[in-house]
Amino acid sequence: MVTGMEAMKSIEKVKPEPANKPENVYGKIVGELQNPQKLEAELKKVFQENPQLRDQYNTAKESGSSVRTALVRGKLMEKVVENVSVSHFDNVKTQAPVISVKGNKHVTDYTGDTKERITFSGNRNDQVSSGEKVSIELKAGAQNYLERELRGHGKEQASAHEGKSVILVTKDFKDLPIHKQKEIRILNREQDTTIIAGLPRVSVIDNCINNTLKEPGVRMGS
Repeated sequence: MVTGMEAMKSIEKVKPEPANKPENVYGKIVGELQNPQKLEAELKKVFQENPQLRDQYNTAKESGSSVRTALVRGKLMEKVVENVSVSHFDNVKTQAPVISVKGNKHVTDYTGDTKERITFSGNRNDQVSSGEKVSIELKAGAQNYLERELRGHGKEQASAHEGKSVILVTKDFKDLPIHKQKEIRILNREQDTTIIAGLPRVSVIDNCINNTLKEPGVRMGS
């Protein structure tokens, strides 16, 4: 029979294991933008800090050109991602000039040195320690656009990345057939580039942009 004293000694011997410090998953950092209210708040800041983008977007919409509109959408989301990422990186640079493996000139949307350990997926190769460099390319478009970019131009851009290479794309990527998603991920993984489908869908982004532009302080400028 186990006495009360023996039971207490047994309990004392069982020490709780030290809790591991939770990892900072980048997908969760940008995942907050899935909330339309959060995205609209970030867009409002971008428009107020960069009124020329407001004018460019309105002009592109009025022109009826989906290509011009997509280009400005991309610029807006680059600024949004920059703002939500900046507290996690040091030595941040945007639109940094680079040379691809083919010798072509490109710019990298976002580079920085991590302030803490960050994971980009469940793959062990997608973890970086504090102080390591990360390069991020951003692609905000529908599935056909993303497929073209991730098989061609976007892939080449990423070949010039320094440190950990990441391409952050809209969730429209997941509209592609599963086999195509897998092919594209493998194709980019061969050059150590990770694809994260962590941005809101284009339809959500455009709706949030339009809602934000209706606010007097944004529509008229501040």
